[in-house]
Amino acid sequence: MNIIDKIINRLHGSKANSKFTIQDLHEKEKTNEPIKKIKKRRRKKHKKTTNAFDLFLRNWSKRRQERIEKKRKEKVKKRIRARHRRERLDRGKRKELENIELKESQTRKRKKKSRVFHTSQRLEKLKEEYKLFAIILEIIENNVLKRNYHYIFNSTLIFIISYIIVYFIYQLTVILNASLFNIDSILYYFTLDFDDFSPLWTRLNIIFITFSGPFISLVIGLFLFNYLFKLKRFKSLQKLFILWMSLHAFNHFAGALIFGIVTKDGFGYVVEWLFLGVIMKFILIFIALFILIIIGYQSASKFLSTSNSLDRVRTGVKKTFLFNQAFLPWLLGSLILLIIRIPNNFNYPYETFMFFSFAFIIIPVFFNDMAKPYRIYKKIRRKYSLNIGYIILFLLLLTAFRIGLDNGLHFIITIDFSFNIVPL
Repeated sequence: MNIIDKIINRLHGSKANSKFTIQDLHEKEKTNEPIKKIKKRRRKKHKKTTNAFDLFLRNWSKRRQERIEKKRKEKVKKRIRARHRRERLDRGKRKELENIELKESQTRKRKKKSRVFHTSQRLEKLKEEYKLFAIILEIIENNVLKRNYHYIFNSTLIFIISYIIVYFIYQLTVILNASLFNIDSILYYFTLDFDDFSPLWTRLNIIFITFSGPFISLVIGLFLFNYLFKLKRFKSLQKLFILWMSLHAFNHFAGALIFGIVTKDGFGYVVEWLFLGVIMKFILIFIALFILIIIGYQSASKFLSTSNSLDRVRTGVKKTFLFNQAFLPWLLGSLILLIIRIPNNFNYPYETFMFFSFAFIIIPVFFNDMAKPYRIYKKIRRKYSLNIGYIILFLLLLTAFRIGLDNGLHFIITIDFSFNIVPL
């Protein structure tokens, strides 16, 4: 045995008498030769570029693809909604046809010729003849008043309550400022009476006293409309109360300016004693009208937020909800307040005309098609009922307003700012 063979045997741990040659080693290496792996060609990854223009192009292409995908999804959704609408309309037509067939079968059995058309046919004929009353006929046809009388009733009560509160704040502010100049006043449910022949009146205190009421109304309106309404702690009816009160406050500023200039009363004294010309008066009237229209347009989303259900403010029935929550309460509330003020409605027209200036707030509400509610507390339809608390408050305030101020409330307020220093 060779020296090399011995070394190999020792390395492999074999016995001394076992024979293992270099040839055997070569053969063993050939048999245990590993299989060469076929390397797959890998695609070269794009190197991360630091070029700002390339990055911009990539981001732009991604955004473009996202926009295209979003538009495609929106189109699909619109098609699905349109299909659902068509299906609903088809169901409505089927029901109408079934009702007509039932009527015809009943009349044939009775053998009586009836000239009365179906309700929907009669309403369609009236719509064609009187197109101006198409909206009212639609409301009657869809039984809007029957379904939503809770909304109309609660909103009307809140409209009247908020008017009385704003009226008291307005007049009491004027009374307190008049008392600074030792001028007495009498508060009625239709006006605030002063002694016009008192020697205490001057040009400056006339402007100060008559401007104080509209100014405090503007401050209250801005605070309620822009801050208090947006707080999350208030819910539907509480938000509605805040909204009506802010709108009345704005009307006691801008509406008071319009009809104060026209009637030369109230806020109109400020303009008269500033000796403004006719052109300036017209400019102020147009500015006041513009303010009322803007406030009305912006309040559409706030009226929608007073709903406690998403179903009542969806696109199809949004205007119906606004009609019940805003327009009808203003109409009914103004009518009730005008009846209460009889027989002193147009003897003192300054406050009376302000009910009509409120129309410049209510009508723009219907033109804000893009309006959406700020927050809806319930996505499902919820049972809505009359609020007993507002009914009690309405009765108390109305009694205090009409009966309590019938004979007038005489205010004699003396404010003394003098003080004495007593030596020790």
